[in-house]
Amino acid sequence: MRFASNPSDDINRRTDISPNRKKPPAVKAKMPGRAKTAAAGRAVSDREDRSEKIRRFVAVLMDEFSLPGSLRGVLPRRFEAFAEELMDGNPDHHPRPGQILFEAASTGSPCGIRTQNIHHVPIKLTMYTPEDARMANRTDLLQSRIRRLTREAHAQGALLTQKELSTLLGVGLRTLHRHIKSLQRQGQSVPTRGCKSDMEHDVLP
Repeated sequence: MRFASNPSDDINRRTDISPNRKKPPAVKAKMPGRAKTAAAGRAVSDREDRSEKIRRFVAVLMDEFSLPGSLRGVLPRRFEAFAEELMDGNPDHHPRPGQILFEAASTGSPCGIRTQNIHHVPIKLTMYTPEDARMANRTDLLQSRIRRLTREAHAQGALLTQKELSTLLGVGLRTLHRHIKSLQRQGQSVPTRGCKSDMEHDVLP
């Protein structure tokens, strides 16, 4: 025996609007400028973190060197201004295309001291220039890069070891040493860190 169906059930089935049917999840509209706001928030957080590190560093300086209390408020502002100029305000501190940031021993670092006691300075090195691509001779290209890297480092108050040069240029120490000797015979200046302690590892006979 068949019973007549409820008309409202038929309507719900045909139109698929049953009260028990799950609604599709709502799609959240992307908020304009949301990514920009998040980036700005990260920048503020980074700046606050940097300021806190500077304050802690100044506190250590004050305690270690018994500095006068009047400097407690001055030094953080000076360090903050310097960090702002170094990281944000002066584009000269940022590497250009084809350049890398590197740390090398300062020209004033004495020989015969432990590696961890050597004063390193940040420098920029030009690893590639458009002129490099126009050099067909591999020897000319390598010697040009040797001259460029060593002179750039020296101009920024640093000296590269031959071991560092070989790593940067992707050549063996013997090959590098042979080309440096060739440049020197031509009267070219190739300033490298040639302390005896370095030569034991970097300069080959």
